[in-house]
Amino acid sequence: LAVALAILLGVEALAHLPLGAPAEGAAIRLAVRTAAGKIEICREVPAAELAQLPIHMRRPRICEEQPVPYRLTLHVDGVPVHAIRAERRGMRGDRPLVIDDLVAIRAGRQELFVTLEPEVPPGTPAAIADALPRGELRQTIDLPAGRIALVTWGASAGLTVRQ
Repeated sequence: LAVALAILLGVEALAHLPLGAPAEGAAIRLAVRTAAGKIEICREVPAAELAQLPIHMRRPRICEEQPVPYRLTLHVDGVPVHAIRAERRGMRGDRPLVIDDLVAIRAGRQELFVTLEPEVPPGTPAAIADALPRGELRQTIDLPAGRIALVTWGASAGLTVRQ
């Protein structure tokens, strides 16, 4: 019992020792998860094509979903620091779009500019392209050394940052 207690106290003491150099920089964590990012393309089926289908499969209008990739860019003090292209996950692109990156930056007061833009396929009607969610965030933050600011996306709030 005494040996086990001594080992436990030794491990606890080691856990509180400062190891390595103190943190000099800070970081931005980009954490975006959304079910958006898809467009629905519909077409009217001609009567000749309908006639070739079995009765239970005849639909006058056929629609299919197409996933849309997104590009997230991060500028710090006007300098592009990080850009990432993300696509919806899953075999058919039917899973949510997820971005989860950690970007090291210097500590201190800085101007952040973050954009989230869809990469719309050519030929997509403007009404559909304009309906896709997009976001822009411009904010000054003051990050001490060793701290992380979290940039997230919400359908109603858009891009937000928490320190």
